[in-house]
Amino acid sequence: MLHFCAPFVIYSVGTMAQKKTIKKRLQKDCVVCGKQMRVISYIDRSYRGGHYFGKHPLFTDEALAEAHKAGTHEEVMGGRVIHVMNKNPIPYDYAEYWECPKCYWGARYPKKDRQESGFLG
Repeated sequence: MLHFCAPFVIYSVGTMAQKKTIKKRLQKDCVVCGKQMRVISYIDRSYRGGHYFGKHPLFTDEALAEAHKAGTHEEVMGGRVIHVMNKNPIPYDYAEYWECPKCYWGARYPKKDRQESGFLG
């Protein structure tokens, strides 16, 4: 007889240990360096193994040209004047933006030699 048991991970938070049930194991590509990451997704909608920045719209050149042709108008937001497009371009698809931990933390805390050369990536 086979018994099915959901996989789980025990991790420590402060002084208490908690169980997290794994929902999926995903393969994602880092947008910055192209490295493949193994991301673990849990049933509580948390994840580990990478940094997710949401889905970003992808536009065709024609849709962007049409939106630019429609022009802009000025609006005041928070005491600043911003230029808003009169027509929003329609996206044809969306792409997920993932970064590996090395690229995410490396860009925020560059080494001294990276600062001197002006390279932050």
